[in-house]
Amino acid sequence: MSYKQYYAYTTDGDSRCPQMNCIAHASQTDCVRSLQWSPDGTFISSITDTNVLQIHSTTNLTLHQSIPHPSTLNAYAWYPYMTSADPATCCLATCVRDQPLHLRDSNTGMVRASYSACTPHDEILTPRAVAFSGYTGLLAGYSGWTANFDVHRQGAPSIMEKVPGI
Repeated sequence: MSYKQYYAYTTDGDSRCPQMNCIAHASQTDCVRSLQWSPDGTFISSITDTNVLQIHSTTNLTLHQSIPHPSTLNAYAWYPYMTSADPATCCLATCVRDQPLHLRDSNTGMVRASYSACTPHDEILTPRAVAFSGYTGLLAGYSGWTANFDVHRQGAPSIMEKVPGI
């Protein structure tokens, strides 16, 4: 597969991604909403409007992994120290509507760990943003809340704070 088989287009009137520039394979019918390079540059990942996280090899643009999600994929982040030579580092964190934060293996698509946050009134929160902090920290943004997780400890965050003004 060559780069020539990919093209860019703008969606006009599509309520799922209005006025968004999209990149898609010629045979692809859904919109690519986000692209990210893996930290070591060996993969490029994308989120489609059909809630699929796709990971392609950058050497030949073949599909390495396709990870479907049950609902909207809000955000994701590669582990910043990822190197394809070390499978233990090949992972990314995903934020999906109505799901806990997941740490996924980028080679298999399987969930390695789950992290969930609740308000003081036991309302389950949906993560809207995610970022890694150092080697073992995972930061998540929720509507009105932030949480800091230790990737070695599944479950509840080590720190949960209300964001002032929201």
